[in-house]
Amino acid sequence: MRRLLQELQERLEEFIEQREDLLLLVQCSENDTAILLKLLRDQEQASDVDVFLLFSNAFHQPRQFVREAIEQLQEQHGLASRALLDAGKPPLPDFPQTLLSPSRPPQELLQEAIGFARSLFPREGGHRLVWVMLPEQISDAAGYAALVASLVPRHGIHPWMQGLRLILRDPRLPTGTDKNAPLLPRVSTLPVDLGPDAVQASLQKDMEDDERPRAERMQALMTLACLDYAHGRHKEATAKYTTLLGYYQETENHSMQAMVMHGIGDVFRRTQTHDQAQHWYECALVPAIASKAPVILSVVVKSLGEFAFERKRYSEAERYFEGLEQVSARMLDPEGKARALEWLGLCREKQGDAKQAVLRWEAAAHLSRKVGLHFNLCANLEHLSRTYRHLRMKERLSGVETELTHLKREGPHHA
Repeated sequence: MRRLLQELQERLEEFIEQREDLLLLVQCSENDTAILLKLLRDQEQASDVDVFLLFSNAFHQPRQFVREAIEQLQEQHGLASRALLDAGKPPLPDFPQTLLSPSRPPQELLQEAIGFARSLFPREGGHRLVWVMLPEQISDAAGYAALVASLVPRHGIHPWMQGLRLILRDPRLPTGTDKNAPLLPRVSTLPVDLGPDAVQASLQKDMEDDERPRAERMQALMTLACLDYAHGRHKEATAKYTTLLGYYQETENHSMQAMVMHGIGDVFRRTQTHDQAQHWYECALVPAIASKAPVILSVVVKSLGEFAFERKRYSEAERYFEGLEQVSARMLDPEGKARALEWLGLCREKQGDAKQAVLRWEAAAHLSRKVGLHFNLCANLEHLSRTYRHLRMKERLSGVETELTHLKREGPHHA
């Protein structure tokens, strides 16, 4: 993944630095626009001379999109002017009222807005305006294509295009370049694919690249192992985890040893190889403790508790969840503590001790209510409702059912 993003970053930088093309058409899916915007913001922060204006609003029709872009430009103009005045410097030139006209064509307004933005900083000093339009959604493809077409320099470079770089999402579908599309003057294209297959191929290259530090190659291998597990490629995942375990034992990295052993345990758990799953989870506990990392220890202990519960070894599961509650408390993790208390109640219930189960669930509900854990609160109230009914605790049952009805009606944001 790092290679993929680095190559994309370099391609964006190359376009900004070159002097031949005005416009870069980025062929990408809606899911990739956020990553592209992040890379461009990183580029903006790294530059001392270039000014970036990024627009990512959904495109429903040209007039609305251009109006929203101009409103965003006007807001940034006002902020910059106030900052100059506060610093004792002259403000920026007034914002053109002509850009606020609702009757002018959106293509004309967009060109004037770009020209005004470019005029706000001096020609000397190598300053460039990087105007970026990567709408996260395009519902009017024809309208967007017409707006993009209005920015193509078909008849040479106009004054408003001086010192400008345009980075626009390609109006065509990001399924590959249209071979029949005409070549446009001073326009280049950038196909972007950050989908699962592309990410996996990039990780594979990172792992096989002998010039990369060994630690980075192992990080790539770890991600590939997790992807193998996620897609049910159990033999491949186990083989990768085995290689990783040898490396992290060699480098005495206890945290990663624990995570790799835990990963192997997950593979055996999924394939119903119970003895091996138990063995690897228990093995992971040793380096997890040695790592002195509470987060890693909680992951391993939680899996041991859940696995014991699945195997109907409820007293053993209870001991692990008691440990998880203690670790969560030390980590100041209320959600982890609430989940541990819920599991402890389930263990008590399975062992026929409904009253002790109720105490755990009441504690979990109180904590969840206190810190606003809607999902956890509902889950524990459901347990309490079931058990109050069994114990014929009518008053408490009525209160719990009233609270549950309210929570389900109002939703998580009102918990």
